[in-house]
Amino acid sequence: MKNILKNRFLKPFGTTAIAFLLCNTAFAQAPTAGSDGPMVDILLYISYAATVFAALVAIILPFFKTTGDTKGLIQTGIITAVLLVIFAISYAVSGDEVNKIHQTFNISAGGSKLIGGVLIMTYIMTFGTVGLALAAWVKGLVS
Repeated sequence: MKNILKNRFLKPFGTTAIAFLLCNTAFAQAPTAGSDGPMVDILLYISYAATVFAALVAIILPFFKTTGDTKGLIQTGIITAVLLVIFAISYAVSGDEVNKIHQTFNISAGGSKLIGGVLIMTYIMTFGTVGLALAAWVKGLVS
């Protein structure tokens, strides 16, 4: 079981983490926003591909694992639907302002709204996870 989890879930996320580290290193070495160079572009595309791959693996593999287990398949579908609803709410709440910094990187109003939605969803998920961890810790102390 440990090898299955390692091969199916940890390797795609490890690949994404490595791609993000390479991308951040390239950004740290870039002197200005206008002269990033081809290495940054290549690393960005690798980072995008690794992120999409990890997301697809994280979404699709549970469906394959639970094909014989209808209860698990329903739970996976519900979790996916809840995540989509959280993203939809985050996207609806986020603003679509375009500042000078956005114009420097050619980010449109729609792109700004998408970035804001992803950030708000990240905040919601982070605070929700910390809240659930604290609730579990308090429950463990009480019982």
